[in-house]
Amino acid sequence: MAEILDSIAFTIRERVRIKGEIKSLTAQQRIILAVGGMMMALGFFFIRRIVDIEV
Repeated sequence: MAEILDSIAFTIRERVRIKGEIKSLTAQQRIILAVGGMMMALGFFFIRRIVDIEV
């Protein structure tokens, strides 16, 4: 019984460690995604402000 619990505890610790490692490796991509989204929104509003199209 103790061996089974040790095995389960080890598996849980490894999963938590791997999850943290993946999160740290993808942090830069998540920041780039957020910055890109903000740049697109700001660009849209900037272009709308400088271009006046009347139909």
